[in-house]
Amino acid sequence: MDNPNDIRNRHWEEIQSVDSPTYHCREMIIQSLLPHEGKGKRALDIGCGTGRHVGELLTRGFFVDAIDPSSYAIGVTREKAQKLSDHFKIYRCGIEEFEAKQHYDFILASEVLEHIEDDREALKKVNRYLTSTGRVLITVPHDMRLWSTSDEISGHHRRYTTEELKEKLESGGFKIITLTCYGFPFLQMLLELRKWITRKEGVKREGVLRETLTQRKTGRLMVRVLTVISMIDRLNLFPHRGVGIVALVEKSAC
Repeated sequence: MDNPNDIRNRHWEEIQSVDSPTYHCREMIIQSLLPHEGKGKRALDIGCGTGRHVGELLTRGFFVDAIDPSSYAIGVTREKAQKLSDHFKIYRCGIEEFEAKQHYDFILASEVLEHIEDDREALKKVNRYLTSTGRVLITVPHDMRLWSTSDEISGHHRRYTTEELKEKLESGGFKIITLTCYGFPFLQMLLELRKWITRKEGVKREGVLRETLTQRKTGRLMVRVLTVISMIDRLNLFPHRGVGIVALVEKSAC
């Protein structure tokens, strides 16, 4: 039987490209919060993955630095970025190892902090790299009660509460501009259903990985339907409930 980590490493591209209503909902929120104009400014994408946001930032005029520990991810990101601009640099590392040579006007850390054991120190480091007028956009998974096999497979250390994330951001020297949950009720119901099915059928880690790899081929129509239905989750009717948290912050004045 294959080790789950071996499966994940061999199929990194496929896992990253799986359609998901949660992914689409989160991406729409991120797009609405990205700076519209970046000409002459610098941006840092922490955990850039395969470069979707790097491309967005380049097209908006930013000089972009991007970091990711995956050699595959940075290879794909570099290939995409080269088609758009030469105003970028890509580094294979995490924020823990990264040493910035300048400050940034905008920093993005989407689905990153939950992978870092010492997230408080990481936030302090991000704060040091931010200009006095810069902003940071962060997304993380919400609520340990929603913890599932997918979190284990993804290498998460935690899921956050809004109170926990707010306290850690403020302790790291940030002022909250906006901090809210997304994905309630429909995305949370979908996640709860998946957890229930997993427990009921006794699905093992390997099975979940293989299911993830086949979802892209067999479930696209369902994903699109669920994505449309979940649009109501973006109305933010329940800011403290949902599957994820989005925070936009700036440096604290003190």
